[in-house]
Amino acid sequence: MTNPKPSAGSMSFRYRLPRHPLLGRYVSQIWHIVQDGAEVVGMNPKMIPDGLYHMVINMGSAHTYIDGIGRRWSPKVSHVNAKHNDYVSIERSGEVDLLGVVFHPWGLFPFLCDSMDGVPGAIWNMEDLLGSRINELEERLSETRDSDGKLHILEELLLEWAKRADEPRLDILHAAEWIRKSGGTLQLGEVRDRVNLSERTLERHFKQYTGQSPKSFSDIQRMQNALRLMNRYPDKLVNHAMLAGYYDQAHFNRTFAKLVGTTPTKYLSEKNLLSDLYKSGDGTQGKME
Repeated sequence: MTNPKPSAGSMSFRYRLPRHPLLGRYVSQIWHIVQDGAEVVGMNPKMIPDGLYHMVINMGSAHTYIDGIGRRWSPKVSHVNAKHNDYVSIERSGEVDLLGVVFHPWGLFPFLCDSMDGVPGAIWNMEDLLGSRINELEERLSETRDSDGKLHILEELLLEWAKRADEPRLDILHAAEWIRKSGGTLQLGEVRDRVNLSERTLERHFKQYTGQSPKSFSDIQRMQNALRLMNRYPDKLVNHAMLAGYYDQAHFNRTFAKLVGTTPTKYLSEKNLLSDLYKSGDGTQGKME
């Protein structure tokens, strides 16, 4: 069954890039989605690994995350999806009023002041990662119902935190960006050569900053690239696998099932990923601030 798309009249999706360059070192974008409860009935979109960290502040009805083997998470208001090894389905029960922060792969680490190794694999309550700062954020956000006001408060507090954060390691930042821009096809040996780090040193620091190994991160970026190709050229499935760097169709199908939870053909008929429902910058579903 194909998931219904949210209609423009009942859903508001606004997003913006960080306005301060310091915050832009850590954060890719912030966003706000509001949607009537009647519109979300029967819509349980999937969220798949993309190598980023997605912090959510849920000001609406509670929702539950369910992974591929049936484990359920019902997190508190502020939480982060750190499921980088497989997909989760999002079970929603009513009105959607969500604020979100998309951190760069290395972007959450400076706010934690601790290694990211061990964070991936679960849905985390943000107070467990950032402590009492989250209480201040939630209190400030509850003071206004205005979307612009919420986005301003969110960005303002994130910037305050960023000013107290440590500088990111540029070699790890560059390594992650090169892998992302190549769609996961850049050989890790070349990455090591570019940053002048040994295999062991790159792996240790990459995990410390991103929570993922360079290989796992590359695998995720390869699948993200394959999905982009599929949406652009939906009638050329075999070519997608080859162009994205998979050595055969069977390998592609197995990886697709693990990370997306379905077959490539079924995905194209359903289009039920969260990124399919709320598309940034398409002029109808998303409004760039």
